[in-house]
Amino acid sequence: MKEATASKTHKPAHLSRKEEQRIIGRNACHAVFAARPGQIRKVYLQKELRAEFGKLLDLCVKTKIGFKIVSAEELQKISASEHHEGVCVVADRRDFLDQQQICEALKSDLPKISILILDGVENPHNFGAIVRTAAYFGAGAVLVGSDSSLTISSAVYRTSEGGCEHTLLGKLSDLKKFLDWAREQGFSVYAAVPRSALRLGRSRLAAKSIVLLGAEREGLPARTVSMADRTISIPDSGTAGIDSLNVGVAASIFLWEHARVGGIKG
Repeated sequence: MKEATASKTHKPAHLSRKEEQRIIGRNACHAVFAARPGQIRKVYLQKELRAEFGKLLDLCVKTKIGFKIVSAEELQKISASEHHEGVCVVADRRDFLDQQQICEALKSDLPKISILILDGVENPHNFGAIVRTAAYFGAGAVLVGSDSSLTISSAVYRTSEGGCEHTLLGKLSDLKKFLDWAREQGFSVYAAVPRSALRLGRSRLAAKSIVLLGAEREGLPARTVSMADRTISIPDSGTAGIDSLNVGVAASIFLWEHARVGGIKG
């Protein structure tokens, strides 16, 4: 079947007009279809999922998007992954917002908002898990530094279970400048460290909080810690001989604590 061009829609500035990527996983593909159906270019699907993705296939027929029913083996070759879950959507590649776009997107009068900034976190599966958690708790953004090798890759999409379509994702060109701007907007900046006098649960995170997180082995660089208003740690039992958590787990705890003290409505 020849690949057809989808109906034209307005594309946000942070979405590429030329490059495409393969997105796999049922939840991730559902999220792309819900958030930006006009940017889907082709669909590969196992026959067992035709009913589940019926509306997506209807869109393909209506807008002449190419789709193909394939076997699990074919889909593994097409997606270059055995974790495809029976579906692969080819869509316009999503890129990180740049620093100016981040600031514009975060300008709001929201009284409660949490932002995570990752420094030294390079594992795409950890990143995807953090994005999933951020979407779950309604975090304002997940940001990375200018020297990060992370991209919004197919692995990140799959691991985030659709969270990439519900969370602001950006790359900072100047961390210090961004934090100075954020303070002007009323944010407090915390650096997560193994040991701190300020301990999560005993001390309340500010309503507008930015938490800086490093890789679990190396932690945050000293220069990044120095940019924070305060350091903060997650209390441990003190008996296990383990002095750090996986960064995705740590991010979940910080986001839950922010939500617990009033960051979630309802």
